[in-house]
Amino acid sequence: MKKVGVLGCTGEIGKRIVELLQKNYSVKAGFHKVNPDKMWSSVEYSQFDIHDRKRLTFFIQECYIVINCAGASFIDGMYVAQICSDTGAIYIDPFGANYLEQEIRKANVPGTFILSCGCFPGFTGLAMKYLCDSYESVNSISGICIDRQIPGVNGIIDFIISGLKGFGETSYYYYAGNKKYDDKQENFRDYDGKEVEIQKYFTTEIADVINKFSPRKAIWYTPALGREITEIMQKAVVGYIQTEQYTSIFTYAQKIQKLIEEKSRGECETGCEINIWSSGLSGGKQRERSIVIKSSFGSSLTAAVLDTVTAKIMEKGLTPGIYYATDIISMLDVIKQNVNREINYYCNDESINIGTEGIVYEEGIL
Repeated sequence: MKKVGVLGCTGEIGKRIVELLQKNYSVKAGFHKVNPDKMWSSVEYSQFDIHDRKRLTFFIQECYIVINCAGASFIDGMYVAQICSDTGAIYIDPFGANYLEQEIRKANVPGTFILSCGCFPGFTGLAMKYLCDSYESVNSISGICIDRQIPGVNGIIDFIISGLKGFGETSYYYYAGNKKYDDKQENFRDYDGKEVEIQKYFTTEIADVINKFSPRKAIWYTPALGREITEIMQKAVVGYIQTEQYTSIFTYAQKIQKLIEEKSRGECETGCEINIWSSGLSGGKQRERSIVIKSSFGSSLTAAVLDTVTAKIMEKGLTPGIYYATDIISMLDVIKQNVNREINYYCNDESINIGTEGIVYEEGIL
């Protein structure tokens, strides 16, 4: 049986994807310092440092697919992807995004690579694509992902570096063929009625939606970071520019994580919520459609995307190249793959029903 390898199996994403994969596949799981909370009898576990190239190569060479949940994608992604190329394994990254694509192309590394297979980017792109596909022409598309799960240090490092590497630009949006600047913050009330301060954030993911569907208006929002976190991030960026060493960011990322933990004390919920709104021409009429995707953890949504991508590759294979989750699967694929799991979907405030032809809309609401 073809093996699936998961690096970083003790992290929030890693442990959830191992739990899903072990039900259907032969799984190898790698970890470094922290022992797994739960060890599945069907899973082959290996403890090693991914920077031990010999041990990592030995782990990867037995795998058909490798899912990299270890370390920060911007720091270790290319390193692991190169070894996957050398051994013939398919590389899957929950993040990676445009930066890793550029690095792979620049180095002319052969192989099969699937990037942006997370909650954001990933599930968010699938949801935007689904709504845009439902129109003859798209007028507007906008959205936000609010994840109350405390991020890991490596996730924070990825977020800090992503701005430097061109993934996202704060305070920009798209309107009538041009990028516009607007640093005004807004108040947003989420599905459960909680108020969140948000700001515009132009990403490569929404740029891809613009290129494919040509909406007149496209806006992605992100929760506002707050003054303290913004100042720490600015210091991290300056430190990185001065030293060109990723390690210079680590201490700042730890400070940000601690600050988020302090601000989260007393909050009972850790839920993640994706909201997408759209408008366009459908059936000769102007319509508005929206989707809300809710889960207890953002890492659960990431694991759902990774599991669905893995299932699609196992079923149909994949020719060598660089792909994104949106190239391989649809939002419906994720819903059907995870129909009995704790992920809730709402369309214009009604629960989404999975029928033989996909999502069933309530026309009276639309």
